[in-house]
Amino acid sequence: MAEKERFIEARAYRVSSEQQQVYYYDANGPRELRERGTRSWQTNNPGNLKFVDPYYLKQAGAIAKDSYGMAIFPDLESGQNAQKNILLAKWGDKSIYKMIAGEVDKNGNNIPNTAYAAKDDHIDPH
Repeated sequence: MAEKERFIEARAYRVSSEQQQVYYYDANGPRELRERGTRSWQTNNPGNLKFVDPYYLKQAGAIAKDSYGMAIFPDLESGQNAQKNILLAKWGDKSIYKMIAGEVDKNGNNIPNTAYAAKDDHIDPH
């Protein structure tokens, strides 16, 4: 079985205040257009990672940024790996409960119900 060809370039164009088109290119030119669906689907970026640090995101596999400043990845797996690596770098092996226990709102107040929201979604926060 042949290896799946990866996209090597992407270009995003805003077509309205709330919509964009993302064109993906491989070595032979344009191959795919994504214009509907969620922004995370259009960009293969399930973590909605912003393209703030170009060096780091390029190292993580990003190939471009979209018209809203989100990183564009060549495939879903690359986007998932970037999200996983960022979470591991920041939080290590902490549980969801420990990650959100220190979360605060914009006024600096603790947000105690966040851990309970995870339980309500049937996620074990520990």
